[in-house]
Amino acid sequence: WEFEERSNEVIFLDLRISILNGHINTTIYEKPLNLHLYVPPHSCHSPGVLKGLIFGFAKRAKALCTTHEDRIPFMKKTFMRLLDRGHDPATLRPIFHEALKVFNDTPIARTKKRTKTSLSSPALQSC
Repeated sequence: WEFEERSNEVIFLDLRISILNGHINTTIYEKPLNLHLYVPPHSCHSPGVLKGLIFGFAKRAKALCTTHEDRIPFMKKTFMRLLDRGHDPATLRPIFHEALKVFNDTPIARTKKRTKTSLSSPALQSC
C-alpha cells in the first residue's frame, strides 16, 4: 500500500479530479509516456476514420472536462499531435471546427422526453 497526504486533487484513470471552492472540477489527464500515435494521413484507413477520431476527441473533451476553458488546450494539443503525424492543417481545420461546433452547442447527454402517448402505446400495453 502507498499512502499519501490528503489533497484536493487526484488522478483517476484519464481524469484529473480536483475540488475548487467546494466544487468538483474534472479535466483530462494524459500519461507523460503516451506517444499519441494516431492514424497517419497515408494509411489505408477509410477517410471517415479521421473525422471519427476528431469527433471522438471533441465528445470526450465535452464529457470529461467541467469547463469549456479546460477543453480548449486538449483540443489544441490534439490538433498539434495530428500535425506531427503528418496531417495537413487545411484538412484538419474544417473537421475540428465542425466537431467543436457540434459538441459546444449541444449537451452531452440527450434524453428523449416521455409523452403520454408514448407511455400508452399498444406495444407497451402488451407487456
